[in-house]
Amino acid sequence: MGEPAVWRSRQLGARSAVMGFPVITWVTGVCFDCDCFDPDCFLCDHNIEIIKEHVSTREVEVGDTRLTQRMVKFFTWAPIKKGDQIDYHGEVYEVESVEYRLYLTGQRSYQHAVMAEVSIYGDH
Repeated sequence: MGEPAVWRSRQLGARSAVMGFPVITWVTGVCFDCDCFDPDCFLCDHNIEIIKEHVSTREVEVGDTRLTQRMVKFFTWAPIKKGDQIDYHGEVYEVESVEYRLYLTGQRSYQHAVMAEVSIYGDH
């Protein structure tokens, strides 16, 4: 159940010599098998499934321009984290918040998250 989406896990690299901040990259092709705890199982060619709960918009200012940014609240079983990117129907979103407190039968089975569209900014 759900809609397919491509999950890109945010990875922090070495610090930039210019700015001093870690270089951010997004690893594509990330998936998660609930029954496997081997770190190699986190990298594969599968998409994740998300169940969209709500879509809203907000206005953001970029230079002299106001843009309408889509926000999507959704559920997923994948262990996403803040800063990860999700490619959902050809649009790129960044995860803004994740709530890990949703349980079924005493175990974490899915999580609720909010993501904001970043593809409106052009190349990212």
